[in-house]
Amino acid sequence: MSNYQTQICAAISLIKAKPDFVNPRLLFIKERKKQGLTCLILKPKKNMRTILKDTVHFILQQFDGTPVAELIYTGENLVAGKLIASTEVKIEHTSTGTWHTYIDEGNQKRVIAEIKMRPGGLISLYFTPRKRKYKLRNAGIYKNRFILCNSRQDEMLSLLPVINWDRKGHDYSVQINEEYQEECSPLLILHAVHCTNCYLGMLNGTVPALISI
Repeated sequence: MSNYQTQICAAISLIKAKPDFVNPRLLFIKERKKQGLTCLILKPKKNMRTILKDTVHFILQQFDGTPVAELIYTGENLVAGKLIASTEVKIEHTSTGTWHTYIDEGNQKRVIAEIKMRPGGLISLYFTPRKRKYKLRNAGIYKNRFILCNSRQDEMLSLLPVINWDRKGHDYSVQINEEYQEECSPLLILHAVHCTNCYLGMLNGTVPALISI
């Protein structure tokens, strides 16, 4: 058995031994060259979660329960709402399959992001202040798992919806790639949650099926 295979086996043993590492998707495996050998470094993702307060109100929390930000819709059709993080950002459905988020400055609206539904279940997110493009898609096979990728297709965060039967909606487990921890601000996370809500809303009929997913 090669040194590389030996280290892979050791990594698998560690995954089995550590509860936090049960799901290999929670790991980032980097390869580093050291003295001619490939070393594997295992790093768990930073986790957060959203709690559904009611059918239109999501609270983003750290896992110790500390609230970080909120997403509140005016109705279940998701045509309008607001994101409350370091500042308040409003959501508006502006045209078929398109949402804009903006800061209301009285006489004008300062656009923060544009969200568009694409064929094949892909959702594009363009962040105006940073001029950065993201894409959200469902990467799950047997259950839903939504991932947000940057323009280089690096996975930045993932959202795992969990049905909340009492409030007739979804809570989310948020797993953040620690390499993009600074970029994954509460505002960006809630934009990803909104994109996921739109996707799931089209599946359950609360949002019109604007495209084929």
